[in-house]
Amino acid sequence: MLKWLFPKMANEMHDLVLMWRKEPFNIRQVLSLDVILFIFYNGGTMKISASCLKFVMLSCFFLSLCVQADASGGRNNSMRNRHVNEKVKFEINPFSLEDVRLLDGPFKVLQEGNHHYLIKLEADRMLYNHRTNAGLPSLTKPLGSCEAPSMDIRGQFTGHYLSACALMYASTGDESLKIKSAFIVSELSRCQDALGGEYLSAFPESFFDRLEKGERMWASYYVVHKVMAGLYDQYSLCGNLQALDVLKKMASYFRKRIAKVPTSVWDNIVASHEYGGFGEVMYNLYSATGDPNHLWLAQKFDQPAFTDPLVSKHNDIADMHANTHIPVISGIASAYEISGDKKYKDISVNFWNCVVDKRSYVTGGSNSTEWFWKPETMPRTLSPYTQEFCTSYNMLKLTRHLFHWTADI
Repeated sequence: MLKWLFPKMANEMHDLVLMWRKEPFNIRQVLSLDVILFIFYNGGTMKISASCLKFVMLSCFFLSLCVQADASGGRNNSMRNRHVNEKVKFEINPFSLEDVRLLDGPFKVLQEGNHHYLIKLEADRMLYNHRTNAGLPSLTKPLGSCEAPSMDIRGQFTGHYLSACALMYASTGDESLKIKSAFIVSELSRCQDALGGEYLSAFPESFFDRLEKGERMWASYYVVHKVMAGLYDQYSLCGNLQALDVLKKMASYFRKRIAKVPTSVWDNIVASHEYGGFGEVMYNLYSATGDPNHLWLAQKFDQPAFTDPLVSKHNDIADMHANTHIPVISGIASAYEISGDKKYKDISVNFWNCVVDKRSYVTGGSNSTEWFWKPETMPRTLSPYTQEFCTSYNMLKLTRHLFHWTADI
């Protein structure tokens, strides 16, 4: 897969990963990623721009977490209490974040910058919209931009923050972030109770009423997914059982709601609405609970009109919104790991090849202004907007799935 990123450096990195697989690090050994960065930066002949270097750094971090972890062959041991065993044997497994500590170097500098930012943010400001929507008092001022109370997509930042705190806690052991994010989870639980015990969002249920009536809405399921993903990360990485409880109640609400939506209406919603990785987080929840209702809800976001043609290597994804469809495939990849159904693997691999082989720029970006274009038009789509971070991040998540399955770089 490094051939996608930097073809001239793939052989050097291939040898390094083979060395890792033959002589895996002790599970408690710290890793310095500066060596990997040196290999990427000095091993090739191309000039690397600042934006490209950022992507290299992100890619190196991704690869470092995908090296062989231990002889057990299990998944990340942070995933607690998994009731559904994966049917797919991974060829390569990641270290748990708890077992990796960065040494001094550029990656540590970046991590510390993120760490300080998470500490600085005020929990009450991130809770403003959820409390207000639940009719609870909120005496602080809200965040701005997309989180302003007037915005249709308010509330997503709270979910992102929960995920970031969970990952940073696992990566550093900072108990203050675990405590801070647990407070946010407990306040979200209060909001959920005030809203009837299952629904939870920073905007009213009427947003989904309008969506089901065919009105144009701005990514309502996308926003809810971010909160759900944050709750799942709090459970899986921090062991927060209250987060799991809140998440299961949210899933119950949407299971009952979506079951009432006519199939034709629902098909139109998933075909025209950005909903992030809703399916992926439901597959993750199913693997944690074994509840068939969670599996049913996950499958409602498979979007077969888009994914089924990929079974036969159909590759016409032009004019599709990239950041809507890449997370769908990450959900499909999770479905393969849970079920072992080769159909899901074929969809994932064919989509990845479709994006990487014909629609990627030298920096690793795979779309322009978040849209996929026809391969022959790629030269005309060059712009400052080919390296959109959401889509790059989501392609790396998908790549991580495939790398687990094959160890192929």
